[in-house]
Amino acid sequence: MGTSYTTHVSAVLDPTRKPASADLSAKQFHAVAPDAATTVDVSTSFGYGLLANAPESGDQASIVIFGCAKGKLGGTVKPGDILMATTGGELIVVALADAAPAEGFCVALEAGVDDGVIWVFVNGRNPQYVDDGGGSLSDGGALATAYS
Repeated sequence: MGTSYTTHVSAVLDPTRKPASADLSAKQFHAVAPDAATTVDVSTSFGYGLLANAPESGDQASIVIFGCAKGKLGGTVKPGDILMATTGGELIVVALADAAPAEGFCVALEAGVDDGVIWVFVNGRNPQYVDDGGGSLSDGGALATAYS
């Protein structure tokens, strides 16, 4: 399936190391986000990062928030596509007609199809602060609170 990125791959993990709020052992490589001030779960609206491990409930989640990581796909992608999370935490191409660009938080590094796992670059464009339409930044609410 394309180029191997296994040599010299580095990534930044979320330093807060929050525990999983549920059994995420089958959700490795899915998009995750804080679901409360103290835990993380599979993303239901946006991606904060990608789950690098497979924690059970209460285990520490390793979340890639910047850099190269593997991502689980929810559709067909090609290299360079900007990706966002589905409600199930899978990655799909951002449809600019439907979504704000701030929802895209990673870029595909290789082609892939639905239910596949590919290398992506998590670039940290998360809706902690989003353009409010007036050219200024608005507070992202729950995410900003959970990580403050």
